[in-house]
Amino acid sequence: MTVFSGHAVELSQLPFRCREAGDPDVPPVVLLHGLMYDARDWDGIAGFLGEH
Repeated sequence: MTVFSGHAVELSQLPFRCREAGDPDVPPVVLLHGLMYDARDWDGIAGFLGEH
């Protein structure tokens, strides 16, 4: 099971939340959810990518 860590980020004075999984030493992949959805929509794919 992949473990996600959550973070708060501020960009141009706007607050954002993000989650990370996987090896921090490899290039990141950014997955964005659509309107009316949330980061949990990507759990299965993010978990797979985080393990590989």
